[in-house]
Amino acid sequence: MTVDPPRDLADLTPTTQSYLMAAHALGAGGDPVTSGALAERLGASPSSVTEGVRRLVALGLAEHRPYAPVELTDTGRDFAVAMIRRHRILETFLARCLDYPWDEVHAEADALEHVVSDRFVDALDAFLDHPRRDPHGDPIP
Repeated sequence: MTVDPPRDLADLTPTTQSYLMAAHALGAGGDPVTSGALAERLGASPSSVTEGVRRLVALGLAEHRPYAPVELTDTGRDFAVAMIRRHRILETFLARCLDYPWDEVHAEADALEHVVSDRFVDALDAFLDHPRRDPHGDPIP
């Protein structure tokens, strides 16, 4: 399968963005990023995850060999970190400016992170005076 490599987050589907974030989170925790672990984290079927991992590989965002963990490429990792930044800035905006309780910001940010532009996120970041941590205390990359 020949696929043009993505240049920015807008080139990725919400599903691909979610796979990247899940793979990054699992890898950051020190666990091997297996298809089974991805399926559990995403609440997806093993066959869906197999297809999702194939898509990541075809896009040049991950490397995977049979029976081996999934490894994000540098580009895949960069996109994952950009998605994490986007998510945490949205959480911060929701909590600080719209008075969302900290335990509700995650679900709302999950929905918004796939539809807002980089320009919007950068504007929020500036509006919030470039916060270093989200409402949960996690660092904002």
